Amino acid sequence: MNESERRQVGRASLDFLVDLRADGIPDEQRVALRNISAGGLMAHGVSHVHRGQRVWIHLPRQAWIEGTIAWVQDDRCGIAFKGDMDPQHLQALIAADSDARHLSRP
Repeated sequence: MNESERRQVGRASLDFLVDLRADGIPDEQRVALRNISAGGLMAHGVSHVHRGQRVWIHLPRQAWIEGTIAWVQDDRCGIAFKGDMDPQHLQALIAADSDARHLSRP
């Protein structure tokens, strides 16, 4: 499967705030997780990161997950995970996001 095909498979939209640590930057950043797949994610609200930089994301109910910045555009970036995320963990994140959205509606 080529990179373009891989990006289209199993991508889910989410709206979580997560912590991001970037190699060479002393402080953590609070960023919005906009979508995720087994191979990576898109974050919004990032600053001072560049393509190829190693990062770690702390996902809800997860340990820190290592990845690499794949692209940067304005205050958004794509992060490719070091390895694929376990599908069960991915489904738990999607379910937790869905529950949070449902509970926050009036």
